[in-house]
Amino acid sequence: MGDETKNIIEDVLEEREATSVEESTGPLDLIAKPIKSEGCTVPENVLEFQHSYGYNCKKKFNLCIVGGSTIIFIAGNILTFLDIETKELLFKKSAVGGGIGFVCANPVSGHFAVGENGTAPPIIVYEWPSLNAVAILQKGTKRAYTYLTFSPDGTLLCSQGAGPDFTITIWEWMSEKIILQCKSYGQEVTKCIFSQHKENVLISTGYGHIKFWKIAQTFTGLKLEGELGIFDKTAATEIIAILPMSNGMVLSGSEWGNMLLWNGNTIKYEISKRIPKTCHDGPITMIIYDEESDRLLSMGMDGCVKIWAYGPVHKTEMSDDMYTVGCLPIEEFEMRNNSAEFLSAERQYPSDPESKSWIVQDAKGALWRMFLSFSARCTAKECLFRGPAGKIVGMACSPTGSLIAVLSEEGGLYIYDWVARQLRGYKMFPGRGSSLLWIPMKVDLRGGTLILGFANGIIRVVSICLEILGSKSSNLYGSMETFTEEMKKKLSALEQNREIIGSVQSISSVGSSEDMAGRVRGKSFWVGRSTKLMSLKAAEVVKALDDDVHDVQYGLEKVDFVVLQIVRPHTKALTVLSHNPNCSLLMSGSHDRTVFLFDFSRVDRVIKMNPIGFVNVPSEVMHISWKPCMFNEVLVCCSNGFFLELKLPPSETHDTTVSYELTQVEQKSCVFKSVKSQILRDQYLKKREEEKARKREAKQEELEGMRERGRYDVDPETYLVDSEEEEELEPLHIPEEPSPILFGFYTESGSVLLSLGGYDAGYLYEYDLETPDPISHSVIEGDEDSEVHCYIFSPDQKYLLFGMANGIIRVNHVTSANPMDFSDYLLLPMHDSAMGTIRKLCFSPDGTTLFSCGDDGNFFSYNFNSFQEPEGRRRSETLTNLHLFKKLSFVPGVEDILDENFFPSLEECKQKEEEEKRRESMDKHKVEMLAVVNQLRGHFKSIKERNATLPKSQQFSPLDFEFHPEVTKLAENYNNEQMDILHRKYAWDMEKSRLAWDKIASCYKNCLASSDLKISGFRNNITLEGYRYKSLTKDFHESHEQTLQKLGQEQLDLRSQERDATLPKAVKNLMPTFSTFESIMRAFAPPGNIDYTKMGIRAMRIMEKYVTHQQKIDQRSLEWDILLKSKPSENENDKADMKSIADAKLTIGDYRLKTSTNYRVPSHLRVTAIKKYDQILKTYLEIHETKKKFNDEIHRLLEVKDSLCYFLRHLITLIEDSMKGVEDPSESQQSDLYFKARVLKEILDKQGKNPEQTKEESDYKHQGLSKMLARHVDWVHDCRGELSLSADVVVLTRKDLESAASSNTINTPWEGDLLFIKRMTNIYNIGIILDTAHKEIDLFDAEIQVLNNQRSDLDLKLKYLEQFLITLLEELFIIKNFEAMEEQLAEKVQDKLQERNEMQEKIISLRSKLEMRKITIESLLEVERDIISKFQAAIENSSSAGILKKIFKKKFKPAKVKAEDESSDEESSSSESSSDTSDDEDELGLALPARIDENTCPDGCPPELFDLTISLRNKRHVIERDLIEERKQMDFLKKDIDLNTKKLRTIENAYHKNDEDLDAYQRQKQSELNNLDVTVVLNLSQLQHLSSPTDLGAISESILFRKPKLIRLCGRNLELEKETKEQGSRLRALQKHMSRLKTDCEYMVSRIKSLKDDLSTHMTKKFGREVSILNVEQAVLRKHMMEFRSQVQDIRIGYDQEVATLQNQLYAKQSKYTDIITANTEKVSLLAALQEEKTKLDRLLQHQTKLQEYDMEEKLGAYHADIAKLEAIKRRQVQQRQALKEEISKLSRKSRPGEIPPLKFGTSMSPHLSSHCESDKSTERLIRDALPALGLAIEDIAQTRTTKPIHSMKI
Repeated sequence: MGDETKNIIEDVLEEREATSVEESTGPLDLIAKPIKSEGCTVPENVLEFQHSYGYNCKKKFNLCIVGGSTIIFIAGNILTFLDIETKELLFKKSAVGGGIGFVCANPVSGHFAVGENGTAPPIIVYEWPSLNAVAILQKGTKRAYTYLTFSPDGTLLCSQGAGPDFTITIWEWMSEKIILQCKSYGQEVTKCIFSQHKENVLISTGYGHIKFWKIAQTFTGLKLEGELGIFDKTAATEIIAILPMSNGMVLSGSEWGNMLLWNGNTIKYEISKRIPKTCHDGPITMIIYDEESDRLLSMGMDGCVKIWAYGPVHKTEMSDDMYTVGCLPIEEFEMRNNSAEFLSAERQYPSDPESKSWIVQDAKGALWRMFLSFSARCTAKECLFRGPAGKIVGMACSPTGSLIAVLSEEGGLYIYDWVARQLRGYKMFPGRGSSLLWIPMKVDLRGGTLILGFANGIIRVVSICLEILGSKSSNLYGSMETFTEEMKKKLSALEQNREIIGSVQSISSVGSSEDMAGRVRGKSFWVGRSTKLMSLKAAEVVKALDDDVHDVQYGLEKVDFVVLQIVRPHTKALTVLSHNPNCSLLMSGSHDRTVFLFDFSRVDRVIKMNPIGFVNVPSEVMHISWKPCMFNEVLVCCSNGFFLELKLPPSETHDTTVSYELTQVEQKSCVFKSVKSQILRDQYLKKREEEKARKREAKQEELEGMRERGRYDVDPETYLVDSEEEEELEPLHIPEEPSPILFGFYTESGSVLLSLGGYDAGYLYEYDLETPDPISHSVIEGDEDSEVHCYIFSPDQKYLLFGMANGIIRVNHVTSANPMDFSDYLLLPMHDSAMGTIRKLCFSPDGTTLFSCGDDGNFFSYNFNSFQEPEGRRRSETLTNLHLFKKLSFVPGVEDILDENFFPSLEECKQKEEEEKRRESMDKHKVEMLAVVNQLRGHFKSIKERNATLPKSQQFSPLDFEFHPEVTKLAENYNNEQMDILHRKYAWDMEKSRLAWDKIASCYKNCLASSDLKISGFRNNITLEGYRYKSLTKDFHESHEQTLQKLGQEQLDLRSQERDATLPKAVKNLMPTFSTFESIMRAFAPPGNIDYTKMGIRAMRIMEKYVTHQQKIDQRSLEWDILLKSKPSENENDKADMKSIADAKLTIGDYRLKTSTNYRVPSHLRVTAIKKYDQILKTYLEIHETKKKFNDEIHRLLEVKDSLCYFLRHLITLIEDSMKGVEDPSESQQSDLYFKARVLKEILDKQGKNPEQTKEESDYKHQGLSKMLARHVDWVHDCRGELSLSADVVVLTRKDLESAASSNTINTPWEGDLLFIKRMTNIYNIGIILDTAHKEIDLFDAEIQVLNNQRSDLDLKLKYLEQFLITLLEELFIIKNFEAMEEQLAEKVQDKLQERNEMQEKIISLRSKLEMRKITIESLLEVERDIISKFQAAIENSSSAGILKKIFKKKFKPAKVKAEDESSDEESSSSESSSDTSDDEDELGLALPARIDENTCPDGCPPELFDLTISLRNKRHVIERDLIEERKQMDFLKKDIDLNTKKLRTIENAYHKNDEDLDAYQRQKQSELNNLDVTVVLNLSQLQHLSSPTDLGAISESILFRKPKLIRLCGRNLELEKETKEQGSRLRALQKHMSRLKTDCEYMVSRIKSLKDDLSTHMTKKFGREVSILNVEQAVLRKHMMEFRSQVQDIRIGYDQEVATLQNQLYAKQSKYTDIITANTEKVSLLAALQEEKTKLDRLLQHQTKLQEYDMEEKLGAYHADIAKLEAIKRRQVQQRQALKEEISKLSRKSRPGEIPPLKFGTSMSPHLSSHCESDKSTERLIRDALPALGLAIEDIAQTRTTKPIHSMKI
């Protein structure tokens, strides 16, 4: 395709060059022509494009509008032009043939650009409406274009290429010139646009990225700079919609439906509907903005149009952790009656920005014209075009008539009239479509029934019913409810000719098995054709958005799709539908690895499919092909390389009562083995052999030529041998996964031809089902690697048409000689090359029209010019037979299913039926068994009853009734097992329920610390309820601890910031460097190490006096420095005053309102999120503690009430006991007591019985009751005692007592009194008890009343706290929103502050270094002065002083790099030196020599003095050199200080700017906080905002102040008056003090002057002039030093002489000592040697003595025998040596070595010799181990011999 593209473009360019603009009369012929093979015999016009019925609706941005009235969209290789008003379609084929990538219109001029696809595709710019190609742009990309766009002014064109280069190019399209070009991104880029608001700015988007481009002008020219967008916290997404804003920001969409606002290359925030809801339920595809209304309009793939308010959104400030803005749309519109996926939209009139008419691309196959407005209602006005949605998975032509059906993957069935080229109707079915079959007229006499297969395994039988308009058609054809005789005759004739007449339509979903077998050639027929095109009423294709929508209206008024039958034979996607040649059987294949068989039946003239059964196959079914002339043999091709032949038995033999699985089907299976790599290898080997043969022939010719020239010395065999090495063959490639079989069919010979996908594509393989390997193969030349997905034979059987995976229709010329030769072909590129796989090809019934459909959603028709219709049946006379599809009143329809989950498959239904039958049988058996059991149970019961009537001795025991113990045990085990099964069965449900309960309980019950707490009083009817509150969780405590830690850290950070905010100041060392005694002595000490402490008492006294005087001067200068530095600056305020003023502002009356514009939040009052969160936690904790405290009080009262009830019950018991002794109380007492007792009992009954208590609780309550009763019992006893004392005393005689005692009925008076007293006591006790009980009840009710009153106050407090908590949460939300930006601004301020402090510290450090340099220079100058003073002291009174001064004062000359101007410097230096010399000479008044030799001492000068002069001069030169270096460093430091001071000013300006930004942002935050409403409880007495005594002013204008602050503020006036008086008196006192200080200063000045005059007078009198006391002291000190130096020199000379004498003596002693040690060492060595010799001799004597003890005779005999044996061994070794030499000789000649005689020893050997042999063996082992080292040693010896002679050594 690439060469073809280049050739087309070159031809066009040559044509343009040859034809001038004036001569051109029409557009250039930029139309791709079919590609033909070499020697092609196929006519070029065999297929002529006729019409396009769809377009690439899934392609992004497949929409372009030119002229406001024409829509351009891409359909494969076709550009389609749709007139908006007339709905007419025009078509233009691609210029290259590789497909069309993109089309866009120029917004200014009437041009549009088309980006082609292919190899190095061009961009062609056409002029509208003439379609003249005005520009051809080349070298923009390598493969395809994904997006084109013009600049807003129309002068530039931007193109975006697809992979692999992904090149973005900017063109100056008028001049066909590339301006800029670079790689855009590493992945697919889907969109690239120019900014409407900024020039030279572009934005590109794609999968997971967005990039911002800028055309920049650099010094090398224009450059395209790109900045990649950073998604950061947002997930990377594919961006389709982008909108550049006027403020530089960019608004984009996302995959999940939210909008992203980009600021630069980062996301400012994400706009959502309301978290977690998104703006759209799918990707956003278009965003437009209206500046007038400040609104956004978004459109998405969810079919919605929404309008948003943009103003409040983009002004929102977001923090780092909150980057999503939630808002609600102002208006929202959606497609109500039809699903839609809006993919792109273009304004109908691009030049008019106010136009509201938009053209919208719908991914469901439609093009809409909509009215989109920001203020009015958005409506869909019209559906301009509709085509199939998504991939087309099925296509079938009507067996009679001009209708063709198309099934899309989206589940839409579309009916087209291919004669009228119109859409007749469509219907969307639930589920995704997968296959389509139009039932032939052999089965359906009407020819209007279709079978649809879906991806969920469902098959629908659909009947097409049309309503015919017009009286002619009705009269002509009558009603279809009754068949006319004419129609019956035609149908009967059709049935008779069914066996001999074939149909040209494709039987299977891919191709016709009859066509491939060639059984029927050139035969076709027409049945029921009309002779006139009937007038058909237009149908309403789609349901409208509202009543005003106008849809596409072509010839039909109504199209009904009646669903006749719905079956589900498969559980997965159905892939293929096919019927056998006689249309008696239908077979379906699926991904569930089964094929299902049906037969047809006609019930009431309606076709019905009857299921027969299914057969399992090895893998997913790809294709089904029936064997010609065999109605029960079928070929099934699978996806994993399996293909098998099924032989179906007659339907009456199938037993499907239990299952639909057919087990009696004969199968022949085979597996495809990949042989493509072997084919390619054979081709390569054949080619290589041919190349070798050609080379051999050439060499043979050269050899014959050589022989003719007389050269016979060349060996023919050697010369003809191929000297080139054969290339190693690569291993055969076998795919890991078998290639899928795309289709297969039978040949005339009975073999099978297969088309494979994947690696094995490009060939047709012939198989015989009897053999596992292919018989032969046929290459598809030109497309060796392209998949063939479908095929069909032409009606005249001359051509075989292939549908290729790259969207090309391949027309192969078929010859009878070699029908499998595909070298004669023609290629017609029509569908999209990347995603336009052709799934189906079919012919019209008359064979004149070809149809193709593909995965790109396109559906094309072509004129097939090779086929000639029979005479009398011309195309012009071929009209539609739509009357056959008239709606029938007897056609019953079934209700369609909406949910496939509730529609089981046929096998599942069959299994369910069998399960139901088994269950019914089991239930019936169960009922019978239960009846038997019940009968036996009744019989057993009667036996037990009879047994019970027998005597006990005759009765059977229960064990006797047990049949067997094992049976009982088995029954129990069975029951246990069943219970275990039941538990296991419901274990998951129980665990699920338990977890759900735990979750609910933890959320609503377990988390509560207190709930359902109530208490009521006894008599006041007050019921008090406790608070319901949750317990504080562990997370709360952890959060509280973390908050406290963060607060502490925040306080530390605040303190550190405050420390950083303070300006660092230079700390100067005010302590001077005092002159020490040692430092002063170094200035006067003579050269050499002299102990100045030995100079004498007088000299030391003078030196100490001088040092004291010097230190006193230094101390006084220090005091002056301190005093001057403590003097306050006139330009600065007092720091104490400034601090006092600041404290006053914070604490005294300076109340700045938080609403003021200049309000600045103090640092200690700034509220952060941590502080606010801590405040929230504390408030929550306060609420919790308040409720807990109240509930604890209720718990206490409950315990008191329980104890009181217990106490009252005991009191009632006591009352009952006391009432027993009261027999006849008085009426008043009885009524009173009974009333009190009854009331008490009613109270206890009202409280209810005491609940059961634990032992601990009862003991605890009993102890409480005991304490409570104690005081009452004591009081009762006291009362009893008083009663007994108050009783009257009765005196009885003995006789009275005896008579009373003898009588049993009469009480004595004493007994009567006792009884009376007892009754009165009981009555009294009862009253006390009742009074006590009522008193306790009253006390308890009083406590309840108090707690109830507290509850009201607590409710108010808690409500206030809850309101306050809500306010805190709102404040926290605001603070969190502002915190991120505030932290950034604060960080900037802190960074600048730290940078300022660092710079100030650096400046202070530099200044301190400068001061140190100054001090160093002063010290060096002091040292230099000391050196000069030493020199002056040394040459004093010397005759050579003038010469020495000249030598000493010679200036130091630093080493310099010689330059051109060096001579002038030398002259100046020489002049300076000469001037210095002359000055010295004038000063000394001596005549000095012109030149002095510094290497020799001058005449008359002491050498010591000369050396001292040179030494001091060198020291002075070193000091001068250091001074020069120090001054240079000082200059550098001053420059650094100046530079850093400038930097400091810049940093301070930035710091102040950032600080101001931070203050402004904090004021903004404070304003947001001020807008919050806070609940405050105020009394009327607190409201003082009164406009009049009776009227209250506006509360909103008032200020809320705390009363203490207000009182303090009012009292501040008196404080200020008092402070003013105090400051005035203080000012007057300070003025008086200043006047007195001035007088004192004047007096001191006069006093100093008089003292200076007196000092001058005394100096003049004593010295003759004013001198320095220090100089006088120095002169005296020098005198003493010179005297001490002379004495020291004399002493040094004497000591030097004495030291020399002692050293000479030491050297003499040391030499003598060395000689003695040497002699002694020699003697010791001799003694050691003699001792060693003595030891050796002693050992020899001992050995000789031992040897003499052995018998010499025996030794000699043994020695002779051993010698003989050793000689034998020697002879054998000689033989062995000779054998080894021979072997070495043979090995050198590569011959086989002989046998080597082994070395053997005799069996008999003397012990002595055997020991020697053993020692020899050990020695041999040692030698073998030492061989490596020995070899190295031998080499060393050899080298030594070659280099040195060997000397004998004497031991």
